[in-house]
Amino acid sequence: MMKVLLAVCEPRDATVAEKFLESVRLPARSSVTILHIVAFPHVAPTFPHYVQVRAAWRNEAIACGKHIVDSLADRCREKGLLVHSLVAEGIPRLELVKAIRRFHIELAILGPHRFSRFARLFLGSVSEYVLSKAPCSVLIARSQRGTTSTRRPRVIFATDFSREAEAAGTWLRRLELPRASQITVVHVDEPAEEVIARFIAKGRYDLHQALLQALDTRRQELVRRLDGEVKRLAREGWNVQPLLMKGNPAEQVLTLTSKQSADLLVLGSRGVTGLRRLLLGSVAQKVVRHAPCSAVIVKRPS
Repeated sequence: MMKVLLAVCEPRDATVAEKFLESVRLPARSSVTILHIVAFPHVAPTFPHYVQVRAAWRNEAIACGKHIVDSLADRCREKGLLVHSLVAEGIPRLELVKAIRRFHIELAILGPHRFSRFARLFLGSVSEYVLSKAPCSVLIARSQRGTTSTRRPRVIFATDFSREAEAAGTWLRRLELPRASQITVVHVDEPAEEVIARFIAKGRYDLHQALLQALDTRRQELVRRLDGEVKRLAREGWNVQPLLMKGNPAEQVLTLTSKQSADLLVLGSRGVTGLRRLLLGSVAQKVVRHAPCSAVIVKRPS
């Protein structure tokens, strides 16, 4: 089972979340807390009847939020999920993290409106805050145009073989994806030319041949580790393919995700990619912000 928090702000969030849960099913007996947060505007009482107007607006906002979460909760219960619905008041980013800690959430699912081109500020103030502060994995659910509900899910699993990536692989295996789902396990390595160029820039021409041999050995090791991950995922009955790429990690992963029309992108919160240490802010956040499909950043349990 998995403890999940589903944050919805408006009806389209509920629609996207419901479609996602239909294609990427949670483990059996998972519990879902559906949360809507009412954020009251901080406006000075400078007009007549301010208190009455604010009270009326508050009641309407809470009633609307309750209708959204209750409707989604009923549909989730029909799918056999254990559901708890909740309407909270306060600052969205703080209330989200508070609820994650209160209910010991393992996966927080946020709606796609935070990533629209008209809401970049909201992305920075809410989603990125949750990504950095929440102790659990965070998934941004997006609708995928041009796909059908009968199509087998297509998943991209980006790994750098770090402990965080291992946790992401374990998380992926917990999902009850349909058999024959298409999984691509991808690792993006730093181009050999860039490694050699850095040493030549330092005047180490003598290391050229040694570097070529070391990089060839490294490539063989990467292929071996990719094959190991493929075998672990293939035990679930999925159609799994390895892919070794070179270049900028975030750009290559995003390009692959678009090319394959993926439904879900899975990666660890941070790790070692190529020969450089890359943190959440430099790779994972860029991927989450620009991914054309749902994307999950998996965090290792503390």
